[in-house]
Amino acid sequence: KQVQKIPPPILEWLKSLEKTAISLLEIHPESRKIETLLETARICFRSIGKQGDEEGATTEFSESSIQQLQNGKVSQVKGWQEEEFKTAQNLIKIAQQLLRVDETRVRPLRIAQTFCGAFSRKSPSGSVGFI
Repeated sequence: KQVQKIPPPILEWLKSLEKTAISLLEIHPESRKIETLLETARICFRSIGKQGDEEGATTEFSESSIQQLQNGKVSQVKGWQEEEFKTAQNLIKIAQQLLRVDETRVRPLRIAQTFCGAFSRKSPSGSVGFI
């Protein structure tokens, strides 16, 4: 199975998400549920960014971590500013959504992208529709 390279803008986005998570974890080094889920989200961003490497995503991201993140919900915690909490909550949600994107869902989009790209080069003024 060939792993496709992740486009540079997506890699930069993943790195920025990871950096934001790291910043929040430095401010809040506790081990409550929110910090644990945020650390798992950080690992998720890093692992997805490394998928094209030899080590791949599975070296850092265990099945139990995936389940913990998928089932994790957080509520406001003492000591967190509202804006920090919203940012952490958003990072956790993004990581949860990224876990739902798998090859079986992405493959049809790649096929459509190839077809649409070839069609648009041959017929720049045409349009493509799917029924």
